[in-house]
Amino acid sequence: MTTGDQHDKAQLPGISSPALSGASPPPGDSPGPQLDSQLPISNSQLPSPRLLVLGLGNDLLRDDSIGLSLTQALSGRLPAGSNITILQSLEAGLALLDIVAGYDQLIIVDAVQTGHAQPGCVHELEVDQLPLLPGGSPHFLGLAEMLALGRELHLPVPLKARVFAVEVEDPYTLEQGLTPTLSAAFPSLLSLLEQRTLTTT
Repeated sequence: MTTGDQHDKAQLPGISSPALSGASPPPGDSPGPQLDSQLPISNSQLPSPRLLVLGLGNDLLRDDSIGLSLTQALSGRLPAGSNITILQSLEAGLALLDIVAGYDQLIIVDAVQTGHAQPGCVHELEVDQLPLLPGGSPHFLGLAEMLALGRELHLPVPLKARVFAVEVEDPYTLEQGLTPTLSAAFPSLLSLLEQRTLTTT
């Protein structure tokens, strides 16, 4: 057998094809499709965006702990293997930059007291719309500036950032635990947050 014959009869591992084995294809049949290493990747093969759900607040100040409580409860309800990370922080503004870097999307969960809605109401808005929310939260200070600074520094900060702000009754009393009004609304708040989280990714 010549070297050329050996080359003609070589087969690729794991692939059986008449064109590769040297046998002629059956009458009427054409050789199988050629392998293409440049095939486009379908959307189902692309990695899911990394989502960070970040609870903010102070667990010593009554209803101000709602963001911490909701995200802690949410962490036990997410499907295994999801690209969702749940974190809590007492920080605000620029101090959050190291926490949010590396994620594609961000949901911030926090308390707010506008005085224009009932406790348990949820205000959902983009980070850059926070100045439109009366009352606000000390944890919201500098959020938009923090993300803008991250982009200027070419850090991988989230391109999409939303706020899930819960209207609260008492965010100032030095006492642990939610007020009865917010405790009663907690299950529905958690279900809504879970829905928003799963539909964001």
